[in-house]
Parts: sequence; C-alpha cells; structure tokens
Amino acid sequence: MKLIKIEMKNFRQFYGEQEIVFSTDTKKNVTLIHGENNGGKTTFLNAIRWCLYQTFTSNFHESQNLVNETAKSEGVRKFSVSITLEHNGDDYLIQRFSVNGNLNGNLTVAIIKDGAQILQDNGQYLINSIIPQNMADFFFYQGEGDGGLTNTNNFDYVRKSIKTILGFDIAERALIDLKKIKNGYENNLGTCDVTGSLDTLYDQQSMFERRINSSEQAILSLESEINKYQIKYDAVDQQIKNSNVDVINEQVKARTQAETYFNNTESDIKAVLLHKTGKTSSWAKDAFSNRLAKHDLSGVDTTELNLAHKFSVDKILIRQLIEESECICGSELTQNSVQQENIEKLLSSAVDSQLKARWKRVADLKKQIIGRSDKAYSNMAKAMKQYDTFLDRKELIAGEIKELSAKIALVKYSDISSLEKSRAEFSSLLESKKTQKIQTEPQINQFKNQLKSIKALIKTQEGALPQGKRFKKLITASENVIKLIENALNEAEQGSDNIVLKKMQKFFKRVAFNGYTVKKIRSQWRIVNADGNAEGVGGGYQTMLSVSFVVSLIQYSRDRSNNQNYLLTPGTVAPFIADAILSEVSPDNGKALLGYVSECVEQAVFMLSQMQWTEKGTDQEIRPRVGKEYNLIECTTLSEDEWGGRYPTKLRVAGKEYDVVRFNSHFKGSVIEEITNV
Repeated sequence: MKLIKIEMKNFRQFYGEQEIVFSTDTKKNVTLIHGENNGGKTTFLNAIRWCLYQTFTSNFHESQNLVNETAKSEGVRKFSVSITLEHNGDDYLIQRFSVNGNLNGNLTVAIIKDGAQILQDNGQYLINSIIPQNMADFFFYQGEGDGGLTNTNNFDYVRKSIKTILGFDIAERALIDLKKIKNGYENNLGTCDVTGSLDTLYDQQSMFERRINSSEQAILSLESEINKYQIKYDAVDQQIKNSNVDVINEQVKARTQAETYFNNTESDIKAVLLHKTGKTSSWAKDAFSNRLAKHDLSGVDTTELNLAHKFSVDKILIRQLIEESECICGSELTQNSVQQENIEKLLSSAVDSQLKARWKRVADLKKQIIGRSDKAYSNMAKAMKQYDTFLDRKELIAGEIKELSAKIALVKYSDISSLEKSRAEFSSLLESKKTQKIQTEPQINQFKNQLKSIKALIKTQEGALPQGKRFKKLITASENVIKLIENALNEAEQGSDNIVLKKMQKFFKRVAFNGYTVKKIRSQWRIVNADGNAEGVGGGYQTMLSVSFVVSLIQYSRDRSNNQNYLLTPGTVAPFIADAILSEVSPDNGKALLGYVSECVEQAVFMLSQMQWTEKGTDQEIRPRVGKEYNLIECTTLSEDEWGGRYPTKLRVAGKEYDVVRFNSHFKGSVIEEITNV
C-alpha cells in the first residue's frame, strides 16, 4: 500500500482546503514535511488516523474539537479528510467527513476505475484488509507519545506486537469457537454416563477452563491498563522534561537516569529469580549426588557376594527348601538327614542374588554420580548474593528517585507541581496494576495443572463408555484440530522474535557508533554494549530501540505480504509516517537513523522541526531520496512585534528562505506549501 494524496478541509489547524501529494517513486521514496511546534505535524498524523480508523494518538489533546477555530467562528461546522492510496494495483479514495462538527464522521470508500469512483460496501472492513487498525501504531509513529519500546521494552509487548503483525486475531477467535463446539460434544457424552461421575468431571473441566480464560482475560485487561497508564505517565513525564525551568532540568535529567537504572535493576532481579527457579532442582540433585559420591563404600563387607561355587546356587532358594523341608525334586527333607545336611552346607557358598543385584546398582550409581558438580552450594550462594545486591541497589535507587521527585515537586511553579502530582498518581496506578498482574499469573499455571489432572480422569472413564463412541470420536477430532492450530500458532510465533531481533541488530549496526546493539535478555530486549552487557542509556538510545523495533516489524510485515499460511493473515506493505522521530536523538545518530529507515521501508514520511532537520546534517543523508517536500506554515493574527521571537520564523532550504510563521493573518491555523526546485 502506498499513499498518493491527502486532502484536509477545516481539520483542526488546517483552515480551508489543504493537501499533500506524497512521493510514490521507488528511489525517491521520502516525503519530507517541515514544521515547528503548533505548525500542525501532530494534527496531520491524526488526520490520517481519523480518516482511516477514527482514532487518535495519545498526545492529541481535545480530540473532540476537530473543526478549525476560524472556520467555526465563521459558522462552518463541516470538516473532512480524504486519502487516495494505491493497493495491489488498484487506487482507492477514502473519505471521512462530519457535517455537524462531531468527531464521529461518515465514511465512504471507492475504487477508482478509469477516472470513475465505484463505491464499496463495508468500507471500514476494506480499510482494515489493506492496513489493519491494530497495526496502525507501528506504521504511524508518534515520537513524543506512544513510542513502542521506549518505556515498555518487555517481551510481553514484543510478543503481542509480533502476534499482531502475524495476524493471530482470526486464528485465536477460531480456537475459542472450536473449544465451545468441543464442550458441546462433551456434554452429549456426559448424558451417556449413568453414574454421573463423568458429568461431574466435565463440570469441573468447564469450571477450570472458565477460570483459566477469566484469568487470561484479566491479564490482557491489566496489560491494557498498564499500557494506558504508561502512555499517560510518559506524556506527563515528557512535559516535565520539556519544561524550560532551569532549576529543575538537571534534577529531571538525574531522575530519568536513576529510573532507567532502577528499571534495569528490576530486570536483573527478575533474571536472578528466574535463574534460581530454573536451577534449584538441578542444584539439589547435584548437592545430593555429590554427598552420596563422597560416601566410602570400602567399609561395607562384601565377602559374601564374592563367594564362588562350582554350581550357581541361590541363597534365597536354599533357605526356602530348608523352611519347607522339601527338596526341589519333591522328596521330603527329614530332620538331621544326610540330604538336609548337604543342602545346609550349600548356604556357606550360596549367594543372595537380590542383594548382589542391589549392590551392583549401588556400584553403578557411584560411577554415575562421581562426576556430578560439587559447586551446587557455591552457585546457589552466588545467585542469592546477587539477588541481595540487586535488592539493596533497588532500595538505594528508589530512595534517590524519591528524593529527586520531592525536590522537583517543591519548585515554585504551579504547572510543574501539578504535573509532578499527576506523574506520581500514574506511577502509583502503574505499580498497582503490575502487582495485580504478577499475582494473577501463577493462578493460571495452578488452574492448568488441575485441569490436566481432570482431563486424565475423564480420558480413563470415557474408555468405559462404548455407547459414547461417536461423541468420543468427535471430541478427539476437535481436540486434534485445536492442537493443530495451537501448534501452528506456536511454531509461527517461535522464531519470529529472532527474525525481528536480527533486523533490529542490523539497524543498530548502521545507526549506533559505539558498539551498542540490542539483545534479548530473558524477559526483556535490552540495549547492550560491545561486550554484550546491558547498559542503562538515555532517551536517545531508547528512541532508537523503539524505532528499530517498529521499522523491523514493518519490514517483517512486508516480507510476509505474500504469505500463504492457511491460518494467518498475510502481511502488508505500508508506509512509515513519523512525527518527531528525532526529538531525543543526537544529530549524528539522527542522520544515520533517517538514512537507514528510508532504505528499509517502501514509502517514508518524515515530519521534522528545525531542531531535528539541518541542511548540513540530516538533509545531506536523505536528500537523494526526497521526492516531495512541504512546509507547514503557522498563520497568526499577531504582528511580528507581538510574536516576540518565540522561535525562528524562517526556514532555509538549499539557500532559499521560506516562512515558518506568517503574521497579521486573517485566520488562525496552518497552511501547507510545497517546496520545489531543490
């Protein structure tokens, strides 16, 4: 899919009719849009999202007020956005408009054939078949809002994102339906059970399946709330970071670094606990084996086991003959007879075969365990020492963060104080939801183990019901199909994270200059140094981590665009539209980042301020790929004197100057002008 054109009419900052024609050239695949704060970059990104899905980014404030302010003062209530795009050789016109200022607009979708528009039914479904809504966050990137991995670089987020790209939704819904069908067959089979015991087991099975499903839904709900509060927390945190209050800048910077260190330490604690849980059984076996191996067997008298006789005589058999007073030939053994005396003499050289076998097993076991590790105790002690060290570090950093937060909150600026209060509230809510998730997760494993035991009992009892063979076959068939789908989904998911990770590592190899790369360390994807050790890095590298992840997902989706997997939806080829992608990235890293991204995606739209775009930096890197270029001009009713030099009012491109701000305008808003002949 490629964007061809967007037209906006009275949509927020954009007064009247404004349009951008995107570059669709395969070699010049970049559309570059210049714009300062309030110029309309975020509004432009949200115009696309509103037109396609009627949704917005998290940092798009007052989304209920979409009519341009000047247009509204003139009595105009209608606003609209239309997008022309190409997909699989067909051109589509997507239009969404509101006639009364309501954000819930009317949607029309048409295919353009020979200049004529052929309206399509189920327009929203058609849009989602081209570029699914749940993939929108990956293709429409907001650097100052929801930046993917910036603050949520745990593997749960990674896993869910990859599953979204793979198109798990339909297959997972099919699994739910199949399980309902299977439950119906089980109920029918239960009617064949005259004792009612199977019926009870089926009820227990259904109960635990409901509990598992309920717990899993609770986890998903908590993850959604965690993500929601994380986004709100990040937005408030970003506002504090963007503050121009000099007295708190250093403290905010110090707190950010401390919080990154705190999060990394928490990850280290989890890693140590996972390591301990995984190794405890092995440590116990090693310790016990090592203790056994040190036991001296030389003190055991084995003379009896080494006795020899020309015949193979079993001591247990001899004793049995004597006790029963009967020879193996059937004749009676009388007391003090010659026969009895001869048999009793055999005891002196007979061997206890069972004892000999047990001793052989002891000797064999000794050989097996003698080489087992004797470091179990030291390894466990080392792990617990690490755990204690990380806990102490976490407590120390938490105190430092608390102290810095208190200092920031005391600053005599009402906005900062209010933002700090909101930040603390969101932080508390985040921790609460994360704690609930941690407490809920073990319940699922407990329920699954109980369900497994019940299923084993059901299987045993079902075998005793010949009249239920038909239902048993249907249940087995349903289970096989369910297992087939689950195995196929697991197989598809496994390995996908490594594919994406390799693409991210390739990204870092081109963009980072100090040996930093990304590595999966147990439950998180972390930035590591050249030695492979996790590093606590600043916001710029976290942004690079996020961008590398999103771009890698876009590449992965493109690679899968012709996928023929019968279970999963194919990938999609989509543009990468990025607002404020370089807000925290250094000039050199930013230059390399834009250059590499423009190579990786089919179509790129970069929206950059003058702080992020420079003629001698980023421009030189992407200029050969720029096919279209635009300037967002803020129009104000103020005079230049009243403006007071808030930020530069001119943009310089290829030696020419262009307006950034236009004064004494008859309207308040933004206009879009194309930059040509560069």
